Amino acid sequence: MAVMPSVQRFLSGRHNLARTAALAASSVRASRAIERVAAQRSGGGRVRLAGDYTGHEAADVQVRISAAGGVPRASVPQFVGVGNGQLTVAAVDAGAPLQSITLTLADLGVATAHAVLDVREVQLRARAPGAVGNSIRLSVEPRLVRTPTAWALLADWPAGTAVQTGPQWDFGGLPLNAQQELDAASPRIQFGSDPQVYRPWRRFKDGAWQFGLSPALERNVPAGTPVLAVTGGYVVTVTDGVASETFGDVDAAQPAIARFHDLLLALADSALVEVAGVVAADRTVGGQAAIDVPLRTQAWLLALGGKVALAGAAVPPGAPTQAVTLRCINDDVVGAERWSVAGDVSGTLPVATTGVPYVSAAALFTVPRIDPAAAGSGRWSFKFRPAAREAGEGVPSICLRPFRLGRNAVPRTVTFTYTNLSSADF
Repeated sequence: MAVMPSVQRFLSGRHNLARTAALAASSVRASRAIERVAAQRSGGGRVRLAGDYTGHEAADVQVRISAAGGVPRASVPQFVGVGNGQLTVAAVDAGAPLQSITLTLADLGVATAHAVLDVREVQLRARAPGAVGNSIRLSVEPRLVRTPTAWALLADWPAGTAVQTGPQWDFGGLPLNAQQELDAASPRIQFGSDPQVYRPWRRFKDGAWQFGLSPALERNVPAGTPVLAVTGGYVVTVTDGVASETFGDVDAAQPAIARFHDLLLALADSALVEVAGVVAADRTVGGQAAIDVPLRTQAWLLALGGKVALAGAAVPPGAPTQAVTLRCINDDVVGAERWSVAGDVSGTLPVATTGVPYVSAAALFTVPRIDPAAAGSGRWSFKFRPAAREAGEGVPSICLRPFRLGRNAVPRTVTFTYTNLSSADF
């Protein structure tokens, strides 16, 4: 660095006696006229001199930077190439040698995405991007009340049939309005043990009433299936394993959730997930405000079959997906028969007894007792072959054999009365 000399002030005058005298400056004006004349460096570091120079003569200042301890610092990264890449050096190890490091992008990789769950026309998306969203779990607990109605199907309703015609399909649905929307007060129903909740509706078209469901029928419903009225709602829990959020718990003074639209509105307050897509109070058939919550996270009963109609059949929430088979293995005591219970996944389960509620992790049910008087009290038979005897021999001893008892026979006393037959009886 070269430094310009400071300004010198002298007394002058041709007739001044001090002109030839030996003088010394009483003050020196500071100078900031600093100019860099040469620089040798590696890297992007910069050095700047600051302050006032008060010397009398021009001076060269040499600055040298050498490693002498302290905290190393990285220079500003220089990006070369196409795009707008950015790199930030968070820290440099204290023992790191002086060097240049070049980073070359070898692969663009995979863009960080959000974990999503497709639910009909929208997505439930984790608010946090990346793998952290994979730990989010959503559970739905139905808190529904099912009440028997005065209706049952008089004919099969296949899943592919959208509408039915005839009064036998009237399950209390309200008419659609001019915009083909369901009435907000439309009832909710279920068919037998099927867990799907429907909203029945009707419309007058082509001179007759047509009856349908919202959403469309998902599974075939056979004739004879009872129709149940449904009330209540759902409690939805969202958790990432650390924090949990609950929606629809009316016991905790939360707004009730019954419709799909109710759930989407409630999830707007979630800190874990968000709704991606259009949320609308759509009451057309199959719309968000015309169907129940379309998510099931608990086990449910698909169908019942066999000669015995089980009472109170249900499935625990955590039951595995399997078929459970019952077989009568002992009928010694009428009304207390014993049944083997086996599941495809659960294997052999404890034995069930007629009339006793059965509780297990695989199924809940009761084998109902059948009144013997209603099903027949059993059969019994015998053969009687009288033998000739002389008059006056007295009352004969009679032994009935073989005496055969049917499977439904119960202990009882049978009394036979011997009566003399008169000639008029022949």
